[in-house]
Amino acid sequence: MNVTNQTEIIAPKSSVYANEVAAYPHSKLLDKSKIAPILHKKSIRIDCIVFAKKATKKQNLIDHKVMGVVIVADDKFKDYLSEIASFFSIKELKNKILLLDESSESKLILRRIINAYKIQAPSELIAKFSVYKEENDEVFLQITAADFTELTINPKTISALANMTYDQLLQFELEEYGFNVCWPKKDIHLNLESFKIVTDQKFMKKRMKEIEKDKKEFGALMKKYRESSSEFTQKDFGGISDRQIRKYENGENYPSTESLQTISATYGLTINDYFEKLAQMRNK
Repeated sequence: MNVTNQTEIIAPKSSVYANEVAAYPHSKLLDKSKIAPILHKKSIRIDCIVFAKKATKKQNLIDHKVMGVVIVADDKFKDYLSEIASFFSIKELKNKILLLDESSESKLILRRIINAYKIQAPSELIAKFSVYKEENDEVFLQITAADFTELTINPKTISALANMTYDQLLQFELEEYGFNVCWPKKDIHLNLESFKIVTDQKFMKKRMKEIEKDKKEFGALMKKYRESSSEFTQKDFGGISDRQIRKYENGENYPSTESLQTISATYGLTINDYFEKLAQMRNK
């Protein structure tokens, strides 16, 4: 069996996105019926762009592991999502299927995803970003990464956004290739990692271990950075006792996400920026 880790992008020959797909070095343009029978049978206009890892030399998609599917169609197609998920052996729609309309914004979202796969960084770039308010006036950020992972985040959990109003949050700009979400008036730039780190404990711990494998060394970096900022003592981190800060700096405990948010905010940083500062201290 000819197994490869290279992701292929497969789309119908009739797709309005055929040119974008064809620009990707590992792409295929096939008849709709070869991608999924549902595309050929239904009268609704549908574009279906499949991101899959090839498992054999055959062109049949049954021989591929589907990483994600972008479907461009009108709202009526929602009734068929379960059917197409079943065909591609997708157990859950979330984190696998992205349903878009036929707007110019959708074309930009798809371009971001394709470009992310081109540079082999789909788990690091943002494809789609939005801000919405629920009936109880609670505000959330909705993020779709280029690898189809979805995140829903309360902006109050991110120190840089915590004090922004709903109207201010709506004034974001997502960079063309999805490297950062920006709020120009506030001079705030956040990448995907900045959002992941407050929603995923495993990701946070992995990120911490990437900076330093040993707790004592990580704590030593925390202490070194604090002491390099001469105006801060162990008593200056509101809500965290100086005793607990000593435990972190002595390598007895890893700080929790909440503690990291407090510590980084005290320095005027996001958690991700704080980690970068520690990494710089290590390399000095």
